[in-house]
Amino acid sequence: MTEPASKRPAAAADLLALSDGTRAEVINGVLVEKEAASGEHNNAQNSIGTQVGWRFKRGGGDDDRPGGWWIQTEAQIQYESGEIYRHDLAGWRRDRVPQSPGGRIISTLPDWVCEILSPSNAANDTVRKYRTLHCAGVPHYWITDVEHGTVTVYELAESAYLAVVVGERGERLRLPPFDAVEFDIGVLLGDDPD
Repeated sequence: MTEPASKRPAAAADLLALSDGTRAEVINGVLVEKEAASGEHNNAQNSIGTQVGWRFKRGGGDDDRPGGWWIQTEAQIQYESGEIYRHDLAGWRRDRVPQSPGGRIISTLPDWVCEILSPSNAANDTVRKYRTLHCAGVPHYWITDVEHGTVTVYELAESAYLAVVVGERGERLRLPPFDAVEFDIGVLLGDDPD
C-alpha cells in the first residue's frame, strides 16, 4: 500500500498529476508551487533565451553563431537526489547529448542552468538548487538578478561552484560556457538593445 501524498516525499508522479497548468517543483521532497513571474523576470528569461539561443541553439556555425547546444526554457529536470526543478533556462551540449532532451520531466543532466531571481525563489536558487546542481555535476550555473542588474556565472569545482564572472548592466562580457561571443549584460537582463 502506498503512503498518502502528505506522508511520502513528493515525486515525478505528483508533478505529472498537476493538469491545471500549475508550475511546481519538488524541493526537499515537497511539492512547491512556483509563483507567477514578474514582467521583469519574464523579460530577462526571454532575452537570455533569445540572445543565447540565437547564437548557440543549432548545429555548428560561424563566429557569430557558433551553435552546438540545445536550449530550453521552463525545463523540468529530475536529479538523482529526487529533486525536480523547473529551471528558467537549461542547455545541453549537442556533442554530449545528440538528441534534444524531451518529455515533461527530463532526466538528462544539463550542461548549463540559468535561474532568474525573484523574491519568492531566491533562497531556492542561491542555496538549494546551487547545492543540488553542484552535487549532480552541472558544469555551469548562472544566477541572474534583474533587481540588482547582475549576472553571476559559476563553474563547477570539486568542493563548490566558483564564481568566474560577475557582470553588471553597462558591461559587455564573455560568459562561460558561451564565451565564444560577447554579451551585453543589460540586454540579457531584459533592457532594450542600443
